[in-house]
Amino acid sequence: MGFDQLPLKVLFSGAEDALLSMPADAPAEAEADHRLASIGLDRVATCLLALVDPGQGTCTFAGAGHPPPVLLHPDAPAELVHVPTGPPLGTDLGGYEALTLPVRPGTVLLMYTDGLIEDRRRDIDSSLRRLTHLSLDLDGPLESVVDALLARLVHGTTEDDVTLLATRLRAP
Repeated sequence: MGFDQLPLKVLFSGAEDALLSMPADAPAEAEADHRLASIGLDRVATCLLALVDPGQGTCTFAGAGHPPPVLLHPDAPAELVHVPTGPPLGTDLGGYEALTLPVRPGTVLLMYTDGLIEDRRRDIDSSLRRLTHLSLDLDGPLESVVDALLARLVHGTTEDDVTLLATRLRAP
């Protein structure tokens, strides 16, 4: 069975049973307010799921309140992937949608925590633009790509943790 045949509910199930839709008979706003009021902040988590299918040359994304991934293309501008946003895990506030995109060999997929892009001195859109407009050498080891990103985007002590994950699609 390929990743594209697995329902997102199954793929997210290990991180709380947060893929249930709100009850159809409950007014959406009232239900959301009630659930938000009853949620402890220590019980919610954001998540970004990326399933790469090297044989098909695709990547399927689903998001649960997490910052969007970035695709760094070897011969094109970086691409901020607009993954349909679902609620954080553990909130039980709605469903999730998948987005599948073609990914060419040599493309680097970046996933990161909000500490990389959130800064009180800049708005988040400005930080995302900075991330996608960096000129990076993608031919070397991924460790060099990560080091270059961190050197250009993180200066001194940050207000939040910074985690960056990079992976590169190789030719089959």
